[in-house]
Amino acid sequence: MTRLHLLGTLFVFFFSLGSPKWAQAQEIESRKSHFFYEGQRLQPRNMLEIMKDHPKAYEEMRAAKSNYDVAQVLGGIGGFMIGWPVGTAIAGGDPNWLLAGIGAGVIIGSIPMLTAYSKRSRAAVDMYNEGIRGHSMHPVQIQFGGTSAGLGLMVTF
Repeated sequence: MTRLHLLGTLFVFFFSLGSPKWAQAQEIESRKSHFFYEGQRLQPRNMLEIMKDHPKAYEEMRAAKSNYDVAQVLGGIGGFMIGWPVGTAIAGGDPNWLLAGIGAGVIIGSIPMLTAYSKRSRAAVDMYNEGIRGHSMHPVQIQFGGTSAGLGLMVTF
C-alpha cells in the first residue's frame, strides 16, 4: 500500500508540472528607445540588476548608465535655465534670455551623452541576450508510463 501511495503522489506531482519547463532566463527586449523584461519597462538601474551575473554586459551597462546619469543632470540644469526666464516673462518680469540661451546650450550638450547611452545600452542588451542564448538549457521533459521493466518515470534533459 505504501508503494501505491508513493506512486500516486509522484504521479500527481509530475503531471501537475504541466508542459515542459524551460530553464532559461528571459531576454531583454528593445522597442524604440525603451527596454522591456518580462513585459515590464526597464530603467537603467533595473537593467544593471538583471545583468549582474553577466560581467561583460554589466560593465557595458554601467558605462551606459553613467552616460545616462550625466545626460539627465545636464538636461535638468538646462531645463531650469530655460524655465526660469520663461517663467519670469510669463509673470510679466524682465527675463534674462542669455540664461535661457545658455540653458539651451547645456541641453544640446546632453545629446551626445544620450547618444552614447543609447549605443552602449543596446550593446549591453545584445551581450546579455547572446549570453542567455549561448547558455540556454534544453527543455526538461518528464514522462510517466510503461517501460520494459514495468511502470517508470523518465526524465529527459
